[in-house]
Amino acid sequence: MKAKRNRAPSPTPCHSASADSVLSLRPPTGIWSVLTRPVIIAVINYGCLALTNSAYSVLLPLFLSTPIEHGGLGLNPKQIGYILGTQGILSVIFIIFFCARIQKRLGNARSFTSAMAGFVIMSTAFPIMSSMVSGVSLSKGSNAVFALPWGVWIVLAVQISCFGLVVVGYGEVSKLALSFPNH
Repeated sequence: MKAKRNRAPSPTPCHSASADSVLSLRPPTGIWSVLTRPVIIAVINYGCLALTNSAYSVLLPLFLSTPIEHGGLGLNPKQIGYILGTQGILSVIFIIFFCARIQKRLGNARSFTSAMAGFVIMSTAFPIMSSMVSGVSLSKGSNAVFALPWGVWIVLAVQISCFGLVVVGYGEVSKLALSFPNH
């Protein structure tokens, strides 16, 4: 067994100097010293990602519930709930199985760019689906799910699948800020 060495206690502000003199050794840190170029870029990117994500999260249920004659799909709340639940499950699966692979293969900046490009796909799906159902007429008692063309469901599936790609962007924003060299 090795004998323990007695170490001298480390000096504390009480032993070596007063607390005021210790604090005066460090220059004050202001907000401008924290707002470096990488931090500003990360904040702007995060803001853009959050804004587009919020817009999509509001538009999807609104579009799904809007009657067909007004440009939506005319689905009821239960059907919309199933669609949003499927989107959430697909997002989790995408994050668990593909997020790290995408980041490793593309890098931080390209992963974030891909996430933002996912919004372009998701946004263009709204007018495509609307034009696909513009000729469909439903009677009052019919179930909208079975009356919609299959093409609409395929476009909707692509749209909600792209949401998983978009969620990857949230993790990439912080990595993007850390990948800039310090100057």
